[in-house]
This record gives sequence, C-alpha cells and structure tokens, in this order.
Amino acid sequence: MKKFRVHLCFLILVMLAGACQQNQDFVLKEQETYTIKTPPDTSKLMFKAAEVLKRSLEKCTRGSFNIVTKTDTTKTEIELRTAKESPDEHAIKYFIENDRLIIQGGSPRAVLNAVYTFLEEEVGYRFYAPNVEKFPKTGDVRLSKQLNYSYTPPITTRTVHSRLFYENNAFADARKVTYEAFPKYAPTARVHTFHHFIPANQFYHDHPE
Repeated sequence: MKKFRVHLCFLILVMLAGACQQNQDFVLKEQETYTIKTPPDTSKLMFKAAEVLKRSLEKCTRGSFNIVTKTDTTKTEIELRTAKESPDEHAIKYFIENDRLIIQGGSPRAVLNAVYTFLEEEVGYRFYAPNVEKFPKTGDVRLSKQLNYSYTPPITTRTVHSRLFYENNAFADARKVTYEAFPKYAPTARVHTFHHFIPANQFYHDHPE
C-alpha cells in the first residue's frame, strides 16, 4: 500500500510538471486558423517570407494561416518585421513576445532568411533540392515561451557558383545564397581573384612564396 501511494504521488508530480511545462509553451495547434502579420508597407521579399512561412506551417499543422498586410485589430499570432534599430542589415532574430511569435531581420532579405532558419531549427523543415522538401508531420507546433534566437552572419555575400541556384531562386532562398555569381564582388574577376587583390608585378619580387 505504501509503495502504491509513493507511485501515485510520483505520477501526480510528473503530470503537474508536464502541465506547468505546457503552460510555458507557445502552441500553434493542429487544424486551427492563425494570422501572420506583415508591415503596412510590405515589400515583395517580406511578402515572400510570409508566403513561405504560411505554406510551410500549413503543411505541418494542416491548419490555415492568413496573411494580414495592414494594421488592424485582428489578433495575430505571428508577426514579421524589420528591425530598424538593428546594427546590421543581415542580422536575424526570432522570439516569443506577449504570446506572439516575432520573426525579424535587419532588412526584408534578412527576414526571409530568418523565416527559413526558424523553419529549419524549430520546426524541422528541410529543403534538399528544387522540388525536394521535407515537412515534419508534427500536428501541433510547440515552442518554449523562452525562445529567443539571434544571429548575425560573419559572411554577408554567400554565393555558390552553380546554375542550380541561378535558375532556381526558391532553392537559393532556402539555402540563403545569391541568385547570381559573386554580386558586388570583384565583378571583373569572376572566380580567379588573387591577381586583382595581390598583383604579381607589385608583390612577387619581395614575396616569391
């Protein structure tokens, strides 16, 4: 009898702990309807970020996510925004604030990168190749209310020299690389750049190594 009481007490404690943990979570429930809010002056990139998030979360939860592109009184569970105070246009961040998921970046392009990072790291989304995606069938998407992720990439020009990305912009977006070869980077150099930055006729005599 004593062992039964101990086991019962332990079970109750576990259930209470689980309930407390659930109360600390931000949850997008399966087959429910939610709203994604974007700024009133939404750019094409910002709207693309909202569309990517909408499509991905709908596949995971089998719910509905409506995009609101104007300021109104509609309750919103997710907000995309640019962080004007961000010191870096490439910086990304997502966090829970007042029972809303905030996904932001230092620029619209960074917001799109932040959406893909959120889907990869928190939802389990994978994009392996053009038209080859993996969406986890999670039902509910459950996030800790303590969620607070931020990242500033040390490399701001990310290019993979391949027609795979130049001809598939959606795939380039998912992999966070450019659509063209080496934009804004030694445009006359293409891929062989050493002689542009360290000319042999200037440095070779003293540094033959």
